[in-house]
Amino acid sequence: MSLNVADEIRLAEEKAKQVLLTAKAEAAKILAEARASAERTIQETKQQSHRKLMEETRRLEAEAEAKAEEMLAEGRREATSFVDSCQAQVKTVAAWIGDEVMKRYGNSPV
Repeated sequence: MSLNVADEIRLAEEKAKQVLLTAKAEAAKILAEARASAERTIQETKQQSHRKLMEETRRLEAEAEAKAEEMLAEGRREATSFVDSCQAQVKTVAAWIGDEVMKRYGNSPV
């Protein structure tokens, strides 16, 4: 009778070892799958973040370019307006300088 019980205990221990090995293998498999899934999720999130960053950068660059063109056009309009408003004064000053030079030096060659 002790032989049967000892055999049964040994068989039960071997069966338990097999169950334990199977459980460890299954746990390792599940852990590897979870890690791979986490790495894929991290990679996808990084790619999405990078795409969003690039899209936002392009949008902001286009917005800045449009604003710069608008500012440049406004500056050109202001410069043209300033030149036009000073044109009469330039002509007056140029005539005055010409008159002063003629008064001082006359038509004589230098």
